[in-house]
Amino acid sequence: MQWFVVAGAAVFGMLGLMHGVLTWQSTPERGAFTPLDPVHREAFAREGSIGLAPEVTLSLWNAWIGFNLSHSLGVVLAAALLGIPALLDFEGALANPGWVACALILPLIYLGLSLRYWFDKPTRGISLGTLLVYVGVLGAALPGLTP
Repeated sequence: MQWFVVAGAAVFGMLGLMHGVLTWQSTPERGAFTPLDPVHREAFAREGSIGLAPEVTLSLWNAWIGFNLSHSLGVVLAAALLGIPALLDFEGALANPGWVACALILPLIYLGLSLRYWFDKPTRGISLGTLLVYVGVLGAALPGLTP
């Protein structure tokens, strides 16, 4: 069951790393995170402020890239939080209620966000990662589910 959790965490880690790389490769003119519509691309380039910090002036492009990079980092850290303890001491991880709670809650949060706000490619990967983590954790924690 350990390897299911490790594999599921690796799926999340790869998704986070790929998201970060695609973000770094994007420019205001072209890239995976560059708006295709010229009107939106121009709006991203303009400087302005937002309600949260009206005193700060920035381009929406800079905010967009910063958001996506921090999102990538969060996914990679979540993958590490799940995968490293599972890899190094699976029995110890299962004995830790905080780790088990994270292993059961974090993948579902990402899956819910993906279903609600994102598109089908990340949803497929997140679904696979979630399934693997759940099979590993529940298979190890619930007696009688595994041979």
